[in-house]
Amino acid sequence: MHRSACLILMFSLISAAGLGQTAPTDSQTLQAILSEIRQLRHDLQTSNAMAAKAQIALYRLQRENEAMDHAMQRLNDARSKSERLETEKNNKALDIQQARNATSHSDNPNAQQHFEEVDLPTLKSQLEVLQRQEQLAKAQEAESEQQLRDEQTRLAGLNDLLDRYSNALEEVGRK
Repeated sequence: MHRSACLILMFSLISAAGLGQTAPTDSQTLQAILSEIRQLRHDLQTSNAMAAKAQIALYRLQRENEAMDHAMQRLNDARSKSERLETEKNNKALDIQQARNATSHSDNPNAQQHFEEVDLPTLKSQLEVLQRQEQLAKAQEAESEQQLRDEQTRLAGLNDLLDRYSNALEEVGRK
């Protein structure tokens, strides 16, 4: 009987200790669950908003890459034109010099006069046209270089923006 009294006493003590600890009520449990759901909803909305912004930035990045490719093509075309006109101008100046040398060594007395009155003005006029075209081509080349630099700056900015979005999405994912 002593043994059963000890067991009853021990059971009573355990029960009393258990009653001293209050179990969370249903209301507290529901509040905790509701709070967790609200936080998850907020995180999901934040993540979705960031993903949408990243998609927009990716679209802009694609358009910017196309604009940069176009600017690069314009620059290459302008450089080619500038180089071609410079070569033509140099060739025309060489033609003038060679024609002058040829007429000065000519046995025909009228050759020098014909060269000075007819050929030289025509050749000089052609040379002046080539010089103006070359100047315009060099100006176009400089403008194309500036446009390419501007596009490169925009592209770098978009890449930075995408990096920030990526980092922010990683932060949301870690929470």
